[in-house]
Amino acid sequence: MAPTRVPGQEERVRQVLALAEETGEFVQAARRFLGLARRRGAFTAVEEELADVIITAYVTAAAFDIDIDTVIAHKVDTVLARGWRENEAGEER
Repeated sequence: MAPTRVPGQEERVRQVLALAEETGEFVQAARRFLGLARRRGAFTAVEEELADVIITAYVTAAAFDIDIDTVIAHKVDTVLARGWRENEAGEER
């Protein structure tokens, strides 16, 4: 017997894959700009690819019925509550 599909599961899978793809494109643009790839790239490509990641993250959150603004606000509070950490040399990072 085939597993029962959750309504919207195919859309969720597509969005997860799209988010991974956009993230890869951002990494590639950043590597080019930073001189870590065979070809050099412009900073505008980094900006545009990062915007694509953020937009796709919002669409993916909607596919999962996640209130991403609320989740981000909570996560920011959690991260800020951790305080600054020091590295092994005792310097703040």
